[in-house]
Amino acid sequence: MPETLLSASEIKLYGRLMIDIQLVGGVHSAGKSTNEFVKGQLRGKDATPKNKPGLARIYGFSYEGRYYDLGSPVIFLVHGPGEKAGPPAPKLRSHGSPSQAGTQAAVGAVPPGDTDHTGVAAKDWDMMDDIFMWDYDRSDYSMRLDVQSGMLDQLLLAPFFDDDGGPAYSGGKAYSGGKAYSGGKAYSGGKAYSGGKAYSGGKAYGD
Repeated sequence: MPETLLSASEIKLYGRLMIDIQLVGGVHSAGKSTNEFVKGQLRGKDATPKNKPGLARIYGFSYEGRYYDLGSPVIFLVHGPGEKAGPPAPKLRSHGSPSQAGTQAAVGAVPPGDTDHTGVAAKDWDMMDDIFMWDYDRSDYSMRLDVQSGMLDQLLLAPFFDDDGGPAYSGGKAYSGGKAYSGGKAYSGGKAYSGGKAYSGGKAYGD
């Protein structure tokens, strides 16, 4: 796609669709909200496979010409199957046999790719063959799921009760201000980066 004024607010998500969780449409009540931004994202533009909402495990994203590697993959709402993040392998040359030219992929050969899929001008890394890309604007509404697994006493009881056996938080709330992560995982306001320049716990690429 060509560069436009909107390219400055473009975010590309990189990951893989989850096959064990599917979103079901038509089950969300109307409620009192008039904007329905999140509900619209859950419905998708239409019922075609190209725009079907789903959940993907995202490993990284690109923004403002840099790629950011997430410290731990997280689940995001996406639409459709996505596009292959890596470029197709180049075709073999004829090697003296013109009839064989371009009939097979060159195994191990990695072309440079393009900015439309990587979001950067130059790179010294490569996407895996099974990683896909979803393109959004930074102002688009989305949904993020952070999955934790373990024993119930770690996930439920330990954050809720203090050492004396009483509720650790007033009013019986297990978290305050949206921060409900143990093990050093915490963010404020749902922002995964600060000023688009650095991500906590991840690696940034793009130079």
